[in-house]
Amino acid sequence: MIILGLFFGIPPLISIAANGLLAGIVISKAVTQKGIGFTLATILPHGIFEIPAVILAASWGFGLGLEAFKKIFKRGGQIKDYLKEAFYLFLTIILPTLFIAAGIETALKCVLLK
Repeated sequence: MIILGLFFGIPPLISIAANGLLAGIVISKAVTQKGIGFTLATILPHGIFEIPAVILAASWGFGLGLEAFKKIFKRGGQIKDYLKEAFYLFLTIILPTLFIAAGIETALKCVLLK
């Protein structure tokens, strides 16, 4: 999502909107089929870890789109520096957060599906 922000921030916007729509559909179906307790237990890691990581990546994608605009219209735009910072952010915050969410989600599903 960060790299796709080079296309003026449009792909991160579409991705956030599509994820929100899909999450709403899945949560609605899960509540009707499995109940609210099961649904909350399985989506909790998303709310605590995964969703903030995705929003953070999208926001950096938007920022990269802004830097691309600046570069195109000769207003500065430090794309290389921004990409370095974004890569560091990805490796130190976003990726570990997604791994934590995946581990918690897997453990919860193993416990709940027994």
